Amino acid sequence: MLAALSLVAACSDYDSASRAYQVGDYPQALLQFEKLAKAGDVHAQFDLAQMYNQGIGGDANPELGWLWLLQSAQGGYAAAMLDLGMRYESGVGQKQNFVMALSWYRKAAAAGSAVACFNIATMYLLGSGVPKDMVRSYAWYQFADKLGSAAAAARLEQIEKLLIPGDLTRAKKIAAEVIANPES
Repeated sequence: MLAALSLVAACSDYDSASRAYQVGDYPQALLQFEKLAKAGDVHAQFDLAQMYNQGIGGDANPELGWLWLLQSAQGGYAAAMLDLGMRYESGVGQKQNFVMALSWYRKAAAAGSAVACFNIATMYLLGSGVPKDMVRSYAWYQFADKLGSAAAAARLEQIEKLLIPGDLTRAKKIAAEVIANPES
């Protein structure tokens, strides 16, 4: 019962912070998100990171934004994992690092992010930081499609026309493995 009441209080605190943000009371939102973030709320950590990175509610502080983003991702928040992957892939906020991008994308994929799966597939399709591999690309697009990505479904149709039957069979086998264990 006490745990349930704590959860309700945490939700209402987060809702209050979100409302402050939505009505443009950014300094108040920043304070409330920071309180929640320090208490371990991964969603608030992510929102706080975005505010610091963009300078909303105060001066931009990319270093602090990065730390809150990392903490949120390490806490299991899929949106933060995806954001880290994108930042490492593009070199925004950190030195470009495809190994780290792929690692964070895989974690986000394991947490159910279709966008992370799509991004991994595109890395393999283009050979961005990984060997160009249409079979692996197809497998990751299939995972993104399974998670609801309409864009991935369109890519699957395009790639399927380019693969020979043996490669398509292998791609579907790899997709099953990827879906079962995205972080491998």
